[in-house]
Amino acid sequence: MFLKRPLLLGTAMLGLVACNFNTAPPKPTPDYSSYLAGKDLNFFRTKLGDPQIKSVLVLHYHRFDNDYTKWDVWTWPEGKDGQAVLFTEDDKYGKIAIIGSREEPGKRGFIVRKDDWSEKDVSDDRYADIPASGLGEIWVVSGQKDFYTDPAKIDLSAKAQFSFLDSFNEIKLAYSNPPQDLTRDKISVMVAGVKQNIESLTLNGKTAVIKLSAALKATDIGKDVTISGPGIQGAMPVYARDVLSDPAFTYSGGDLGAMYTPAQTTFKVWTPVSTRVQVLLFNTAADTTPYKILELARGDKGVWSGSEAGDLAGKYYQLRATRYGVTKTTVDPYSKAASNYFENLPMDNSKSAIVNMSNTNPEAWTTYKIPTVGKRTDVSVYEVHVRDFTVSESSGVPAAKRGKYLGVVESGTKVPGTSYSTGLDHLKKLGVNTVQLLPVYDFGNEQEGAYNWGYDPYLYNVPEAQYSTQPGDPAATIREFKTMVKGLQDSGINVIMDVVYNHTKHTGEKSPFDQLVPYYYYRTSDAGTYLNDTGVGNVMAVERPMVKNFILDSLKYWVSEYHIQGFRFDLLGTFKKDVVQTITNELTAFKPDIVLYGEPWTGGGPTYFGKGDQKGMKMGVFNDNFRNGIIGGVFNIDDRGFIQGDFGRAAAIMTGLKGSIDDFTQEPGESTNYATSHDNYVLWDHLSMGITKDRPMASLKQMQKMAAALVFTAQGLPFMSGGEEFARTKKGNGNSYNAGDDINAFDWTRLEQFADVNAYYSNIIKLRADHPVFRLSTRAEVEGRFHALNLDGSKGLVGFVLDGSGLAGESWKHTLVIFNASETEQTVDLPEGTFRIHVRGDQFSNDTLATAAGKVTVPALSTLVASADMVTFQMPALPALKSALNLEAATLDEFSAESCSNDAYAGWGEGNALQKMCVAQDANHIYTAITYKTADNSMVQYLSLGEGGPVSDMNTLDAWPRKVKFSSVAPNFFIANYGTNLTPELRKVLADGKTELIGTETLKVFNTNGTLTLKAKLSRATLGNANKIRLAAVIVGGDNYGGGSILPGSGNTANPADSWAVNISNPLGFSY
Repeated sequence: MFLKRPLLLGTAMLGLVACNFNTAPPKPTPDYSSYLAGKDLNFFRTKLGDPQIKSVLVLHYHRFDNDYTKWDVWTWPEGKDGQAVLFTEDDKYGKIAIIGSREEPGKRGFIVRKDDWSEKDVSDDRYADIPASGLGEIWVVSGQKDFYTDPAKIDLSAKAQFSFLDSFNEIKLAYSNPPQDLTRDKISVMVAGVKQNIESLTLNGKTAVIKLSAALKATDIGKDVTISGPGIQGAMPVYARDVLSDPAFTYSGGDLGAMYTPAQTTFKVWTPVSTRVQVLLFNTAADTTPYKILELARGDKGVWSGSEAGDLAGKYYQLRATRYGVTKTTVDPYSKAASNYFENLPMDNSKSAIVNMSNTNPEAWTTYKIPTVGKRTDVSVYEVHVRDFTVSESSGVPAAKRGKYLGVVESGTKVPGTSYSTGLDHLKKLGVNTVQLLPVYDFGNEQEGAYNWGYDPYLYNVPEAQYSTQPGDPAATIREFKTMVKGLQDSGINVIMDVVYNHTKHTGEKSPFDQLVPYYYYRTSDAGTYLNDTGVGNVMAVERPMVKNFILDSLKYWVSEYHIQGFRFDLLGTFKKDVVQTITNELTAFKPDIVLYGEPWTGGGPTYFGKGDQKGMKMGVFNDNFRNGIIGGVFNIDDRGFIQGDFGRAAAIMTGLKGSIDDFTQEPGESTNYATSHDNYVLWDHLSMGITKDRPMASLKQMQKMAAALVFTAQGLPFMSGGEEFARTKKGNGNSYNAGDDINAFDWTRLEQFADVNAYYSNIIKLRADHPVFRLSTRAEVEGRFHALNLDGSKGLVGFVLDGSGLAGESWKHTLVIFNASETEQTVDLPEGTFRIHVRGDQFSNDTLATAAGKVTVPALSTLVASADMVTFQMPALPALKSALNLEAATLDEFSAESCSNDAYAGWGEGNALQKMCVAQDANHIYTAITYKTADNSMVQYLSLGEGGPVSDMNTLDAWPRKVKFSSVAPNFFIANYGTNLTPELRKVLADGKTELIGTETLKVFNTNGTLTLKAKLSRATLGNANKIRLAAVIVGGDNYGGGSILPGSGNTANPADSWAVNISNPLGFSY
């Protein structure tokens, strides 16, 4: 998520924030004079250079640390848009901002904040009244919610701001500035009227940490806990915060909310801080008076519960909770259905709904076949916003279904008057197998019909009603959502949801979380301000157990109730790593083929889960390194990537094409590869309105096609923004979160103008689907099968060869891919082999378009794909033996460092492990040596000379049959030795699995304290006339068994689930 919207203005926690005034007589303060003295509106019209100014607010701001760097004022006339105003003047109080407006005098909202929204001085929106004269003036104190309108009353002594209970015996009391002479005897802590003994008070800057002599009990939470002392007016409530993370309050029943049966509905609400909880039952969403009030009883873990007999399907409810002495009414955060609420209506209109979920199922919902995901790299994702997809008349969708769930799966639609398929039929022809839906849970809508992407969460478990043809009927909304899911899945398209558990649209009065358990669900400072890691005003405290449980319950609910197959996590970088691990573990256990990926960044706050933190998890992350390599930086439309001619990004392209396993991934599927998403500029706008805007249309189309080719031939999970295939435009809008249909709606008529682009996308997607070699799922496979070509990146050339030998389902033994991002055709030297060209320019064919050997010409701004039965790469020269082979010592001093490799995989532990393998030559012989440890197992060293031997499956041999397969060049010879024997043997592999024992060569084994060294002196006459040698060694078990140690380890695999079957894709190779 980039900034999906301007930072949402916070809402006051009414009834919760005490007005913190010092009850002692104020200390003498300087005489702060009014800036307005002797000035009128004409003065400010002249000063601000605007003769139409009708009102002015002069805002004085005082910071105790005297650091005003990056601080300014965000301000707005009540009900209108806001703007930033700088502090431009100084006085002895602090800084001064002069806010002029063409609006009539009235209420003026303001937030004192850092100019990048990384911090707000206080969380709440505040309003100053500008009198009829049009001139208003206020004095704001840092960290203090209340402000002054009379400078004579200014008091800058320390004021208590907030107090939190973070453990059973520790209270944090935050002040506006460091209090003077604060000691424990001046503080009083009361629990239900009983004074608590204080063991110590430690001042940490502006926060006093108070240790109680006796820890509170879990039963004390929910009682009246208050604190009083200097800087506190009366008694301040102590809010339970991290203390609620204690196991005493962690509920994992998975049944919070309303649990419906036809006989009764049971309500469960987690609010340990409440003293009373009620359920208000309503007949309709519009009712303002409940027909019944159900009292809930407090139970274990702070859960309140109660049941109402009878069939309540179709009824509505709200929760009413009394906590910290204040009673609040709210919708249920665990709602499964809700009224269609808009924010311009009273909060009373927001109600939870009770629905018989079994009545919301479309036909065959429980019996139809849901597609399964084999490997995450098999997924090809198409990101789409429900409304954008079909709201335009050009979609051909019936008017009642346009922009709706049902519109997504309407079949048979075409661009009016043409043969171009739209909507669901278009997706099927395009070939993508997964749709990622922008947020479809209930999000904040300011008014009916308002457009929004949906990154404003309100009720996480409720489908958004605006996409329903019957938005006032919660059950119908759910049914239509399920119909959409089933329609996509019946078409072979998986469904992934975009989820935003990092923040909510509102805090305070409009947050059901805050209304039930204030300040627990969000990260806050000790001063009670909401932290802004997301850049939109608040951040969920996902690390707290009940927040984490809420997220887990929510995710599992969407999987089980709605058949969702995966999730894209917005601003995953705000999540702590252990939380991501827990989510991944639990969801993959719940649904083993679930697809998970997210954004490894934040909205400006600290990054807790960045690229690289996902290593080894079944969680992917968006690869912005690759994205920037393809198109350049996304925040500046004039930035250039590889496809626009910045060839300095060639290295980033190659890294991305290899699945970023040499960068930040452990496995290729951890990289979500993309050129653009809903954020920032769409790809066509970036190309046609950015630095390449003056290029011919044909060139821009080729750039767009190359972006697709890069994404869909790269190892990893490919992702595209919906509409890329027909050059979707948003008319240059780089943040269209609320820009409406004119900007965001799919214009399906572009299918005709950009038919060639659409065809290219479809063909490249099909190419990936048809060839598993583009969808490798492990690091070992990529390392063994991906071979970068040595091309000149500075000329816009990058490429690779994929070894598909022995890969299940792969029809091409070797696949060549070359990208030419320059605007001229270029001729490229090829590896040794004969290549059949299948993709050149816009031409795609399973058959051969042409053949090439030695060299090939790649057209300008295009991608070339070819196949070959055999490809030979230039290997390093085989080093000479340093000195005569010493057959009397176990040392390897005869071999240079360049001759040897210690890149070994040891799956069976150090007792059965290869250590080092060397190879060298002289005029008449090839020499090999290997050191290893084993007891009852065997070591086999395989040698492939020249073009290799006749058998790739070693388990078919008549001697030493083992589950070792070569997807690279098969061996001609092998040297084998059982256990710690000193009698190795050399065998030649013949046709049909026959082997021949060779007794003419010199083989010697040494045993040095359990470490075996095997040396071999092999005549060129025996090995044959070859100019290449490839070696691999394996510690193997008995007959028809695989092995647990491989050298080289990189690029080669052993499968414990299949008797440790070994696959050799990446032997050690030399030429000579």
